[in-house]
Amino acid sequence: MNMTFPKYLIFSVFTFVSTILTCKFLLKWYISNIYIPFIVLFVTFVVLLLAPLPEICGIVVRSSFLAILFFTGFCGCNSDHFEIFHLFGWYLCVLSTFHFTEFIAIAVCNDDTLSIDSFLLNHSVEYWLAAILSWVEYFVEYYYFPSLKHVALISKCGFMLTITGEVVRKLAIYTAGKGFSHLVSTKRKETHKLVTTGVYHLWRHPAYLGWLLWCVGTQLILCNPVCFVGYSYVSWKFLKQRIQVEESYLVQFFGNEYLKYREEVPSGIPFVD
Repeated sequence: MNMTFPKYLIFSVFTFVSTILTCKFLLKWYISNIYIPFIVLFVTFVVLLLAPLPEICGIVVRSSFLAILFFTGFCGCNSDHFEIFHLFGWYLCVLSTFHFTEFIAIAVCNDDTLSIDSFLLNHSVEYWLAAILSWVEYFVEYYYFPSLKHVALISKCGFMLTITGEVVRKLAIYTAGKGFSHLVSTKRKETHKLVTTGVYHLWRHPAYLGWLLWCVGTQLILCNPVCFVGYSYVSWKFLKQRIQVEESYLVQFFGNEYLKYREEVPSGIPFVD
């Protein structure tokens, strides 16, 4: 399902910004308890995300959902009354930013593959199960072991790691341009070229490296020791398998040119040749 640039880009950005401004206005003038309306909106938009919608409605719903998520996180990390939401608020901001900028990056760099799926909100059931597990761990540990959630250095390192991951991934998308896709390409297209410049001069799979850094960083933000280990291993295993599949096709597409590139440049993922 292809979309048209820049119409959908403008719609998504306008919706995201206007929703945040609306939330700020309502919070300032009408809402005394921030969490009740946002919980209702959160549940409502989750339901809407699962419903089949026309393209433009799907973009508006998802952009609004991510904007509310970001605003809720921002309020949480700046709240003086709900300390439990400080780290979780930063996490929500990081989560929202990743999914929204993923759509924007595809819209700017490879609009031929742009679709509602470019938000990556329907990435996989496993992705959201892992996210829910991290939420459960955070609140359970905060209740029983609150000292675990007050290690500022770890949270700050996690935040910096997510920013680094975002930058690396978006640079990879920008550098690859029309050659980038969220799905592994099984057939070579006219737009497919072997990119070896920019971040691809440093790593063969900078987009995967960026995602790995971001993914692990989210758990450092939350100071989740269990999910940090689990996310690190599962993400690494997933990327290792995906790289093996993807590179088998890249060898078919580019032959000796890619084999030489693979020998000279590391994958970017630890212990994956």
